[in-house]
Amino acid sequence: MKTLPFNFLLYVLLGCLLSSCSKFLDVNPNTGEHISVRNFVDFEEVLNSRDFASHNMIIAEFLSDNIYFHPDSVARMASDYSLRNAYLWNEPIWNNNDTDDLYRALYRNIAQANLVINYLDFALDGTADGKRRLIAKAKIHRAYAYFILVNLYAPQYNAAGAESDLAVPLITTLDANQLPQRATVKQLYDLIEQDLHDAMATAELPDKGKDVLHPGKICAFALSAKVQLQKGAYEQALDYANKALAIKSFLIDYNPFLMEYESYVFLLFQMEEYQEVIFGKAGQEFNFFQTTGLNIYLPKDLISIYTENDLRLFAHYGQNYNTWEYIYQIVANPDGSSSVVRFNNAITVPEMMLIAAECHARAGKVDEAMALINKLRFKRMLEDTHEDLVAESPAEALSYVLDERRRELSFKGGIRLMDIKRLANDPLNRTVLNRYDAEGNVIKTIEPNSRRLIIPFTPRALIFNPNLRE
Repeated sequence: MKTLPFNFLLYVLLGCLLSSCSKFLDVNPNTGEHISVRNFVDFEEVLNSRDFASHNMIIAEFLSDNIYFHPDSVARMASDYSLRNAYLWNEPIWNNNDTDDLYRALYRNIAQANLVINYLDFALDGTADGKRRLIAKAKIHRAYAYFILVNLYAPQYNAAGAESDLAVPLITTLDANQLPQRATVKQLYDLIEQDLHDAMATAELPDKGKDVLHPGKICAFALSAKVQLQKGAYEQALDYANKALAIKSFLIDYNPFLMEYESYVFLLFQMEEYQEVIFGKAGQEFNFFQTTGLNIYLPKDLISIYTENDLRLFAHYGQNYNTWEYIYQIVANPDGSSSVVRFNNAITVPEMMLIAAECHARAGKVDEAMALINKLRFKRMLEDTHEDLVAESPAEALSYVLDERRRELSFKGGIRLMDIKRLANDPLNRTVLNRYDAEGNVIKTIEPNSRRLIIPFTPRALIFNPNLRE
């Protein structure tokens, strides 16, 4: 039987990847204890970390057209504040002392997954079936992390440029001393697709995990649908979306739901009872409100695509009771200690329906696309007020689908920014982004294929690893 090296330790911590740390640390971030990975259960604990489900993607929303700030509010933000610079598409976004918590968190997840994938075979116990199942879960987690990285920190995938466009480092080993170069977009997508294929082909992996934070095959199907949509491989995206929906297709009716909960679900511990969730993901931004004291307003063009009977307008957002403008909700921590901006980043049944609907529309199957849209809308409209939308052409159906994506999926895991980038070459559905002054005049415009919609590396990351420079 193979045995673990005596000094092999549990975690490659964050600082080992992105700071001057030159060796692995033996601290379990959940308990603070010094432990070694020896038994199968130790490897299971690596994947039990809530870190896999907690990603703060607020910067992706600030780069998109989901938010609006009054000019006097922008003026109140410090000129070197990263979120202000992201909102204004300034260069640089980061100041010299900034850390990118999202980037660091995703690479921590990758390190944890790599530990399981590469070293589980050395465990002192555990069955072959159990090991194959755990490695499949680790590969889904790794694929998710790289999917977010390649879509937020790199140019949009396109077949012509994917082999040369640089993305982020592709790390599959545990060597804290490496200074990896940037991989190409294609290399990242190849690994993502291979990891998901391996997971789907693992017979020991159940259709559903023990809860929505632990992946089963449905998560591999759903993530594969997102991957293929981003690539423009619509036939494959439809196939994977349908496979996910064959396992889970429940839709929440917002009418009784809002009577019970009054607002959208954001906390991880609530994800299991939110029955549309396929893969539970959430995010919290603790510093924005404390730093600025500002509300995050919704732009008029986003508000305009909701009808008055659309319960999502009330479930997902709040209102400034002085001006009655719609704002993204800022909520108090359960212990009342501070106010935070929370995001529900979960992969859900509605997202799979919308992917399937878009693929049908692009294939000219108008009836199939609109049936899915209307099925979703029926659960979102005020009771007894729903009327089916009718499209006369594939182009009109696609327009309805894309509007519905924005209504349903805004502020969810950077999806809006990914949509803006992937539709940049679609002449009928591309979005030119604008920022406005107090009178509604355009003061700044950016094209959807602009490199300023790519999250850049921080100066600290570039100093630590010069290989990140182009």
